Amino acid sequence: MIEHNKPTQICKVTRINGIKTTDLEDALVVESPLAIVLNDWSKGHQRSQTIAVTMRTPGEDKALAVGLLVTDGLIRQPGDIASTEFITASHALQPNAANTMAVQLRRGITRACEPMPRRGQIHSSCGVCAATDPDDIHMPSTPSPLDSPTIFQAEIVQRMIGQLREQQTLFQATGGLHAASLGNTHGEIIATHEDIGRHNALDKLIGQQFLADELPLSEHILLVSGRTSYEIVHKASMAGIRSIVGVGAASSLAVEYASKAQMTLAGFAKKDRLTIYTGEQYLLKATT
Repeated sequence: MIEHNKPTQICKVTRINGIKTTDLEDALVVESPLAIVLNDWSKGHQRSQTIAVTMRTPGEDKALAVGLLVTDGLIRQPGDIASTEFITASHALQPNAANTMAVQLRRGITRACEPMPRRGQIHSSCGVCAATDPDDIHMPSTPSPLDSPTIFQAEIVQRMIGQLREQQTLFQATGGLHAASLGNTHGEIIATHEDIGRHNALDKLIGQQFLADELPLSEHILLVSGRTSYEIVHKASMAGIRSIVGVGAASSLAVEYASKAQMTLAGFAKKDRLTIYTGEQYLLKATT
């Protein structure tokens, strides 16, 4: 039986190594649904709307919900939030309903915009696959370029990439999670969040920083454990992040978005190499 409120689950497996077969227990990453509900006031009446149902790894659900609302452009500042409430499925009206994280805005505060229309669940493999209109995923709200983007030393970035795996404690246990980390110009990783969905990991990171009133994150760099696709670049830009480095490749739309926003985007990052797609002038190689 899967424990939907824990990040990992023990499973009995059979492992084959050459001619040797062994029965043992292994750790699985848990993937379970979370409904994100936004409550606010309109014309003196409270309204409630399910913004998304996302497949996520349990844990840091408040940060995840708030981060998604931030990256969807629905909330402006931490003080707009009156309360958050986690509602377990066993207490929901429908016995088989997803767990719910409800975010209540203060009276007099309304959502900054209307939510993106979505159909169905947001699966762990993508962050915009439930959108109903192709226009919704074609670079909405492209940010204005910064006057003075932060410059990072490439060697420092590569060193942080080397530290990224050490930060992935749940990945080390399961081998099945993505990570999003936030680094500074001194080469320090100041926050890391993991999830089965790369977009969820980033929403958790952004939500935590938003609740700590640290946005915009223009003086920091985002490190992601896998490929960098459109939704990663868009979410980062909504948090003010202008530099992104991924362990894997970047997609064409991610590069296009980053280029228009004058963001730094790099991929295939290892301790000794880096492929820079855009903003190469802001990743400086040390002079010899």
